[in-house]
Amino acid sequence: MALETMHKDSCMCSKSELDLFSIPPTQVQAVTYTLKQRSLLRPEGNVDADIQVGPSNLWMHALFSQVEVFLNNKLVTPSSTAYPYRAYIETILNFSKDAKDSHLTSALFYKDKAGKMDAVNPLTQDANVNTALKQRHAYTRESKSVAMEGRLHSDLFTQDRYILGAVPIKIKLVRSRDPFCLVSSAEDPNFKVVIEECGLPNRIVIGMVDADAFNGIYTKNPFNFKNYDITTMGLTVNGENLPGKPLQLKFGADSNYISAFQTLYAGAHKIFDNQGNGITREEYANGYTLFVFDLTPDLCLGDHVQPIKKGNVSIECRFGTPLETAINIVVLGEFQSLIEIDANQNVLCDFNN
Repeated sequence: MALETMHKDSCMCSKSELDLFSIPPTQVQAVTYTLKQRSLLRPEGNVDADIQVGPSNLWMHALFSQVEVFLNNKLVTPSSTAYPYRAYIETILNFSKDAKDSHLTSALFYKDKAGKMDAVNPLTQDANVNTALKQRHAYTRESKSVAMEGRLHSDLFTQDRYILGAVPIKIKLVRSRDPFCLVSSAEDPNFKVVIEECGLPNRIVIGMVDADAFNGIYTKNPFNFKNYDITTMGLTVNGENLPGKPLQLKFGADSNYISAFQTLYAGAHKIFDNQGNGITREEYANGYTLFVFDLTPDLCLGDHVQPIKKGNVSIECRFGTPLETAINIVVLGEFQSLIEIDANQNVLCDFNN
């Protein structure tokens, strides 16, 4: 069977498990992250200590709806206005509990309490408090300036090769609306932050949120991925169910959603490994309902390049009860792509889509 490769110079290879006789090379090269400071203000000045407002999760990234990266004035990242969802989904699925409890707090990530996603009053003292919001609020109360540091969730910054020194890099950050990156239970909140046929993806992550939360509303957590009493979730690629039959689910009493929960690990290649993402099976149904599908032929999305496939992807989703509100389906697709910089610093992109 003839296979189409991403680049004419991309040679055929086998998996590293079959590379039995080579010795790993020695790395002898000797790298910078973004540091930002932000504060919460009201139009008339600083926020008082008793004002019920706090930052959305992963605030460093929730502040921006769109991130564009240019090499030599050429856009090398597909433009999207859902950047916070990409950053959030990649964070909760790809990092362990230890990472989330330690270095990821530098970007103001504190894992929201399952079942309390829309508990948006950080000052409440009862059992209804979202402890993560309370922690984030402590950094910004009374308009304190908070420093944040981290890596942008852009394709260029996840690959491991250096960029030629003569190639200028430009990053464009577009601010999110304040009702998206802030949550508040105040009755009249008013705050601001100073600061066609295509290539198929290798992996797809699917989640659902309330439409008004997606668009930005102070009283709802934009990252509350509810289960919405989903009974069927499946993926069809060119008419074929992949990676298998649609998932049959039951939330609520006598729940059975373990197969969907396992996709968080199987789809991210963490299953049966001594690592995880800190999401428990109980939390999965209460704000962390995501579905991960690995579409690679060998179910191994590693450093090697996969053959290019093109076609159509369809999502099959059924609900056990009628939806009470409009929802948005958030779909994160991971595509393999290639960026080349030639001897004249010309930037060539092949996004395969």
